[in-house]
Amino acid sequence: MGCGSCGEKSKMHKYVCAKCGKEEMRETKEGEEVKSCCGQIMIKKEEYIDKLSAQLKDWGVQVNQLKDKAVKGTAELKVAIDKEVVVLNKMMKEAQKKLQEIKEKSGPAWKVFAEGANKAWDDLREAVHRAGEKFK
Repeated sequence: MGCGSCGEKSKMHKYVCAKCGKEEMRETKEGEEVKSCCGQIMIKKEEYIDKLSAQLKDWGVQVNQLKDKAVKGTAELKVAIDKEVVVLNKMMKEAQKKLQEIKEKSGPAWKVFAEGANKAWDDLREAVHRAGEKFK
């Protein structure tokens, strides 16, 4: 019998720590939580990619909300938000590039890209948060 979520015949799956990007092969039962070296719940690579994609999409929505504030605000506010949006868009493009690299890599190369992606995601998360707070 195969895995209910991915259809694989083996119960062995590749899991990824969402915090540090460490990859492990584990035999698991359906619905079983797998803890990582960091104490985080590990997820399958596909789920990790989906999680990063969803975060990137959400941040895109937040950037668009900032753009809406710029349209409705003063000229000074528009200039300030536009500058912030340029920086955020650049960071989002870099994060999208990292996401694509993760999709394409496996094995030992995957860890290098996951670490870089985690750093890019942390930086982008902080930048979006700061911008949202700055222009409340």
